[in-house]
Amino acid sequence: MNKKEEVLGKIKTDEKYLSPWVILILFIILIGVVSLIGFFVMGGLKSGEHIDSSVFVKVSMGPSDRYSETIEIKNTNTYPSDYEVSSRGLDGMISFSETSFQLDSEGTKELNFIFDDLEDYPSGIYSGLIVISSESGEDLIPVILELQGSSADIKGVITLIPASQVEPGGKIIADMKIYDLGGLSPVESSIEYGLLNFEGEKVLVLSEEVEIIDKLSLMRFVDVDSGLDRGEYVFFLTVNYDGGASASSSIVSVDSEGFFSLFGENQLYFFILLIVFLVFFLIFVLYNENSQEEIIQRLREQYRQELSSQVDYLKLKQKQNEASLKTSEERALNKKYFENLIDKVKIQASTVREVRVAEVKELSGNRKENKEALMRQKLSKWKKEGYEMPSSLKKLIPSVDKIKKEVKS
Repeated sequence: MNKKEEVLGKIKTDEKYLSPWVILILFIILIGVVSLIGFFVMGGLKSGEHIDSSVFVKVSMGPSDRYSETIEIKNTNTYPSDYEVSSRGLDGMISFSETSFQLDSEGTKELNFIFDDLEDYPSGIYSGLIVISSESGEDLIPVILELQGSSADIKGVITLIPASQVEPGGKIIADMKIYDLGGLSPVESSIEYGLLNFEGEKVLVLSEEVEIIDKLSLMRFVDVDSGLDRGEYVFFLTVNYDGGASASSSIVSVDSEGFFSLFGENQLYFFILLIVFLVFFLIFVLYNENSQEEIIQRLREQYRQELSSQVDYLKLKQKQNEASLKTSEERALNKKYFENLIDKVKIQASTVREVRVAEVKELSGNRKENKEALMRQKLSKWKKEGYEMPSSLKKLIPSVDKIKKEVKS
């Protein structure tokens, strides 16, 4: 394809584009979908549930000990609410001073919970949730119970690297130290370690046989299943030995590493804030793009109108010549002259239009604050200039005498 055919092809093609405001509407719909996905993925909770990370209960006690603690419940609703208190994963181990009550708006209640009579439970780590339910939903308070053996001769300590956070499919680096506090060395022991969720279920269990002489240090790289649900877990260590048992634990958060996870519990709010920023940025970009497209579209309309006027003028001149030409050879030559001239006029006008469009796009990309006003000034100037046929092309309009002379020769 030569240059002439390429330019004429561009002229015949009506360039279409999607309105920037249609793009904005589609983008806002997309944001809504992404926000819903982000809420459920990043929230990681069932609808109506809220784990209160500001209240966390960790209890270490022997089987014959008794432990009690008080938490305050406040009704933040503007109306009276009924509350139900229960446990999940700790059934039979925990009891409450009240399990059903009503609070007025802004009313408070001190709730006492108790661990007692645990002699029938084996030593180890137990986890669960205190569930406080109302018509507004559920508040979930995480609980870890370290139930020690009857003696405290062996003590385990856990240090997690990196501290308390790992991604699905990653590794927990557990630095476990076991101390012989009772001077029993050497001690043949069976240890068990892994992950426990707050439903009281063990999701990962590993075990080893070890010998403790004064102090035993173990560094273990524990693989986390890539399909493990996002949320909070308990990394536990239990040591069973002749005459007793020891239990220790540490909280670990299974979360996706990445930009959003840097913001911890506020990552959902940051996610929403980032979306709002992107929307405003997109509006700004589309406003600028819309101004550019509006001016380019006006240039196209001006180009079509004035080019059509020039082509009509040349066709009129062609007919005027034909009226004075007698032979078919003269009329054919006349037609060829005007067809070539019309093609040249289209190419010239298209070139001018492309140069002007390029100027608009270049100006739109500048950082000048008044660039929209400058673009409209140029449009006004070009409207006055139009796409006037240059004198070099006007000279190519053949006269009747020229046609007759060429045919005779």
